[in-house]
Amino acid sequence: MRPSLRSIERTASALGLTRCHSRGRANFPHDRREILPRGAQLAHLVSERGHHSVTSIAAATFGRWPPGNQENSQIRKLSNAVAASLLVFGLAGRAHAVVLGFTGTLAIQIVGLDPVEISGAGNAIVNGDGEAGHLKSLNIPASPFAVTGFIVPVTDPSVLPINGVQVTAHNGEGNFDRNPADVFSGTMAVKGAAKVCLFGTCADSVANLVVPLSVVGVGGFAIVKGAVNLTVIGAPWTTGTARVGNQTTMGGVRPLSNTGAPSGEIHLVTPIFISTNIGSSSVVPAFGLLSLHFVPEPGTLILLGSGIAGFAGFGRNRARG
Repeated sequence: MRPSLRSIERTASALGLTRCHSRGRANFPHDRREILPRGAQLAHLVSERGHHSVTSIAAATFGRWPPGNQENSQIRKLSNAVAASLLVFGLAGRAHAVVLGFTGTLAIQIVGLDPVEISGAGNAIVNGDGEAGHLKSLNIPASPFAVTGFIVPVTDPSVLPINGVQVTAHNGEGNFDRNPADVFSGTMAVKGAAKVCLFGTCADSVANLVVPLSVVGVGGFAIVKGAVNLTVIGAPWTTGTARVGNQTTMGGVRPLSNTGAPSGEIHLVTPIFISTNIGSSSVVPAFGLLSLHFVPEPGTLILLGSGIAGFAGFGRNRARG
């Protein structure tokens, strides 16, 4: 059952949201600078009384306008746009999970070769049932990073007979948590394989070395037997330091205090230990690199933009008047 305007007004009055009256009519405050303080009050009212409609809450906060008044009609449209924008932020803390969009890259790098980078985008869940801000946990869905037959040519003569690397892979679901030392770690499988193309380009190579990636980012080992025997050992991801022999790489977060919010960044790394039965290449160090940049959801940007556009339009109309 929809609450009456009178009950909403009583709620607004209890929260200190009073309406301005003149000659028995509810009018917008004469000082237009009151828009922003009232907007903050509206966000609080939306958070506390989220089941009311945006229009009803706007009426309780800003008052109703008499029909036929052009200026007040413009202000009413403006307040509704602001209310819609504030609704997103006012209800954000009430959600059971904070969803943040992200863009990023997943890369596999064999030391001495250019990395194979896979670009992707999707939505991550941060902090479980908590609020956005200081990052405590992170969940990434499977397969925003996926590629089939992606080739990175190798032209450096110092690494011959390697002439290229071809990757077919996608990521599994990722789950990461912050530990007491403020280091993020967790597992996310990289499902697929990297083919190292020998004695020719990947299109016409006479020999290939297939490196399974299934243990990358989760741990364990995989063994391949053939003309060249190899063992691949994986480990979980971390924002700390990953090490293979004397080779290291580091992850991190930015900013430190508000990573789990739009514009936050997280960089995770994982070591990949590859051993072979080739004397000069008995140990081949490699790393997995995962970089995420959090962005606002499109709906949030649209609503916020509509509020800003409303303010701009109102200002132009006032100038013409």
